[in-house]
Amino acid sequence: MKIIDLKTYSRKEHFEFYTKFPCYFELNVKLDISKFYSFVKNQKYSFYGSFIYFLSKNVNLIPEFKLYLEDDKLICFDIIHPSYTAFCEKSKTFCVLWTEFNEDFQNFLHNFEQDKQFIKENTMFVKENIKNSFNISAIPWINFENFSLHLPKKENYFFPILTSGKIIKEKNQCFIPLSINVNHASTDAYHVSLFLENLQKDLNCF
Repeated sequence: MKIIDLKTYSRKEHFEFYTKFPCYFELNVKLDISKFYSFVKNQKYSFYGSFIYFLSKNVNLIPEFKLYLEDDKLICFDIIHPSYTAFCEKSKTFCVLWTEFNEDFQNFLHNFEQDKQFIKENTMFVKENIKNSFNISAIPWINFENFSLHLPKKENYFFPILTSGKIIKEKNQCFIPLSINVNHASTDAYHVSLFLENLQKDLNCF
């Protein structure tokens, strides 16, 4: 974790302008998960856990995604961890939990499976939250082309918010929609493009 000197911060003007006049934007894309989906299914891994791993890995490659404002100090975390929704079958509601990010894929999946034991029906937050966590949610019933999330008073929240949709199979290919919501004070479309490019490369490497 490091403190960013706002006097020398390369985005000083952008940051000050977009915190004074809050601006957020969302981008919706369709990811090709054909090779990744086949690998996960053949290995009998959790698709959701595996997808969260690669989202988290690539989020953590972008410093602009890891900013946090605390006591008027802008902090860049070394690592931010995924906080994600889990559907509760009986109550048809969801709970929120988080898993410590580990760069080792197998270790992360192990932690993910361990954390699933915290899931409780009719309970929204099942683990004590941490400040360096970013949000992931899944809407596996809907193949959306556009998803828009509206949060009030989000001007000091700089982590990306990721939402995935229903997996679509087209001939021999699989796709998944993904929405990313970011704060323009910390993040430009360029940073989002880097994230998406890196993510798609990882999903192709199977």
